[in-house]
Amino acid sequence: MLPELIYREEKLKEYKFLVLLGVLASLTGYILANLLFPSQIGLTTVVFASIPLVYPLTQFFLEREKAGTSHLEELKVYLSLFAGQVLAFAYLGHTKPEKFELQINQFAENMSGIEATGNFFADSLFLSIFSNNITLFLLIFLVSLIIASAGAFVLTWNASVMGVFFSQLIATMPLSREGLFTCAEGALSDAGLSNPSFLCYVPHAGFEISGFILAGIAGSLMSASLYREHFGKELWEDYMLLLMLGIGLLAIGASLETGRLLLLLLSLAYSTAVAYRMMV
Repeated sequence: MLPELIYREEKLKEYKFLVLLGVLASLTGYILANLLFPSQIGLTTVVFASIPLVYPLTQFFLEREKAGTSHLEELKVYLSLFAGQVLAFAYLGHTKPEKFELQINQFAENMSGIEATGNFFADSLFLSIFSNNITLFLLIFLVSLIIASAGAFVLTWNASVMGVFFSQLIATMPLSREGLFTCAEGALSDAGLSNPSFLCYVPHAGFEISGFILAGIAGSLMSASLYREHFGKELWEDYMLLLMLGIGLLAIGASLETGRLLLLLLSLAYSTAVAYRMMV
């Protein structure tokens, strides 16, 4: 039932309902994982939660590629489902944190060497963060290119890591206006806070996740084009622009995360130019 509902709402462009279906898919995945594989809930929840997304996303991409239409709809569908899954995993991580140690450890590994604030206002580590994100970007692209349906698992895994991480930050964050908007390391110490607000991570994480999603979309569309033997120059130029825009979004995210203003302005200009080129 869930795959059919998701597919129907994709075609109807009901993005708010897709958010709810993303929540439902993730909660259903948790229930099944808890019943069938209680010792490996962190991973099996992601597997079960991604299964309802495989058919509707793959079919939607095949149809969009065949029609040769704008890729904005694919991005909206991905982001809607992703938002719903993040909400669900944030709830699960808050109520059952012991079940999702895999996601907590994964985020901790990704953030190793980075200060508690995520270097939101730091002036270093740009190249390190950007290169790590590019590596993940390319891996997502290659997996989606070879196995188009794998995009659903990649989407769900990223949603689980982000959702569980946000749940941990929210659980330790003081419920005050000062706590909500305190990000810099010095300000944290002055305010007597041990952790930054989860809001400090939203700006750069939003751009980075959008970049990863574009990698999955480009890989899935290229996979469909190869299957149909569609090799038109304009079509593949469009796919290259998708990848270039994704890289630009990663650069914006890394610039925000490390506080590099000049790089941020250059990345914004680059991404704006690529996005404009895609629309004309």
